[in-house]
Amino acid sequence: MGFEFSRPVMFFIYTLLFSLGLLLTAPYYLWRLRGRIMRRADWRERLGSLPESFEPSESDGPRVWIHAVSVGETLAIVPLVKALQ
Repeated sequence: MGFEFSRPVMFFIYTLLFSLGLLLTAPYYLWRLRGRIMRRADWRERLGSLPESFEPSESDGPRVWIHAVSVGETLAIVPLVKALQ
């Protein structure tokens, strides 16, 4: 007993609800970002461009950039960092 939906129907319902939620919450997030949207440096950094202060000088050795977001990721790369050093 009960309702059983096929996979395409469930996907359609999920997509519809997700799109509706996105439309309803977009004004809130745009309001929160109102001062940051126009900052050019912020967008350049998000797209991979680094400030000149991050550029290595000729006397520096090679560099390796490691990106870890969460505490778990940071703890997981500790052995890698030690091995690279």
